[in-house]
Amino acid sequence: MPNEDRPTPDISSGVINDQLVLDLVQKYADIFTRRFPTVDMRVHFTDTGLPPTPLGIKRPQAPPSIAGAFIKVRNNYLIGIQRLLKPPAKLSTFFHEYGHALHRIMTNDDASDGPGLIESETTAMLSSLRLPDCEGLPEVAAVSVVAIRGAANISYEYQKAFEKVSRDPLWLKYGNDSSIAGG
Repeated sequence: MPNEDRPTPDISSGVINDQLVLDLVQKYADIFTRRFPTVDMRVHFTDTGLPPTPLGIKRPQAPPSIAGAFIKVRNNYLIGIQRLLKPPAKLSTFFHEYGHALHRIMTNDDASDGPGLIESETTAMLSSLRLPDCEGLPEVAAVSVVAIRGAANISYEYQKAFEKVSRDPLWLKYGNDSSIAGG
């Protein structure tokens, strides 16, 4: 998927650090904004995992253990990522929330419940596997696998999304790896 003008950050050292996170987040935010020029994607690393919202916009409540969130406010696509996460988890979270943003802009579905939530979660889960795979970061895909397995127990919608994801070749590549925790 990503083969854009911005050079791919150097991962030859094998170290996933905060600078690599920032470089990849900027790369994908730029890709999103070029692909959809009428919107602006902004990514924030926050204490709550929620992005800041403009004045006058009520922010949704979030559980204390939230890793990240995507919120659309007018033409702003806002992603929040919990700043205390380790770099591989920050990337996994970003790639997941990026999937929600893609689903929203391509369907214009707010995906807050029911079938829309199932489709949005499916897209987000697959994004959290696809983008690390594209970037050659299997460690990040492994973090995503653990998160996806945990999310499958949250609700009916998440279980249905997991059922769809579990048939995807990327899940078969990473989700069946017995070296990944919970596998």
